[in-house]
Amino acid sequence: MHSPVTVRDIARACGIHFTTVALALRNSPRVAEKTRDRVVKIANHMGYRPNPLVATLMAQKRAQRQPSHSSVLAYISYPSLDVKDPSIFEKQYLEGARERCLEMGYRLETFHLYSGDLNATRLAQILRTRAIPGLLLGPWRRGKGHLPRPLHGFASVALCNSLVQPGLHRVRHNQCRGSQLACRQLRRKGYRRIGLVLTTHMDRQLDRFWTAGYLSFHENLPAVSRPAPLYLPQNSFPANILSDWVLREKPDVILTMHLQVRQWLERNAASLTHKVDIATLDHSPEWGDCPGIFQNPSAQGKEAVSFLVGQIQNNQHGLPSQPLTLMLDGEWVDPGSHGPGRSPLPSSSRQQQ
Repeated sequence: MHSPVTVRDIARACGIHFTTVALALRNSPRVAEKTRDRVVKIANHMGYRPNPLVATLMAQKRAQRQPSHSSVLAYISYPSLDVKDPSIFEKQYLEGARERCLEMGYRLETFHLYSGDLNATRLAQILRTRAIPGLLLGPWRRGKGHLPRPLHGFASVALCNSLVQPGLHRVRHNQCRGSQLACRQLRRKGYRRIGLVLTTHMDRQLDRFWTAGYLSFHENLPAVSRPAPLYLPQNSFPANILSDWVLREKPDVILTMHLQVRQWLERNAASLTHKVDIATLDHSPEWGDCPGIFQNPSAQGKEAVSFLVGQIQNNQHGLPSQPLTLMLDGEWVDPGSHGPGRSPLPSSSRQQQ
């Protein structure tokens, strides 16, 4: 029976020091890319397999090393020409991220990419000069974006789903389960025609996860309880389209994440042929006492930092060969005792529908 191939065996075959081999097998940026590729190729040819017990022990030892007080992680923000201040959502991301950084011995510093003369090349130079190892990538403000090539060599985690290229580790809310939870709670409150209203832009931005949850919840309900969703043009909320849809589909509650829909409903409630209530898929202080799904961006920020620090402790840098997505469930919040304007239907009424 052959002895297992060791790191020292690979080092002798490569003609380099065994510590260089160990770093190369962990994809460390401290080893030149050509050397890393050569080491991995020779290791695979020799049949090298890491010892899981040793790997676990070394990971634990690296995790126990306390970072110095100067250890910094970078939060990359993307201010646009028309939106310079972070949204409420992004502020909550940052609150959670900073809290988790303090718990783990790091400090989070914000860099506004493309603000002034700070382009990606300049930012990468600053990060390397200051030995900042990891990037927390904030939401792209306009549509879907990409991570510039000069920043590809760092450990990184993207928040939300707006950075689509290249493939990155990311943390996001599970909109599919959130939509299902909202529909389930609204049914429990007595609603029988739950309508969904989204802009096409937001629906696509989130990979149609809100729609997927909504449709999967409704697929086994009778046709009388399945109003067709309404998808509006990007950043447009035409009153006539909303009115025609309400008249045609007759929802008793509208599920949306757009405040403009609530504002339209408040202005036009008296002219509608039946009462329509509203619930939100993105609960925030702006929605007041409206019930809906709280996506908990602070928790997402915390988990993103934990994800990022784990990469750093394991010397994982650069673009991942297998990007992972961590999806967090939201929670139903109902500030009013009876929810969106009505008490639950009596049991007998629910059974008849």
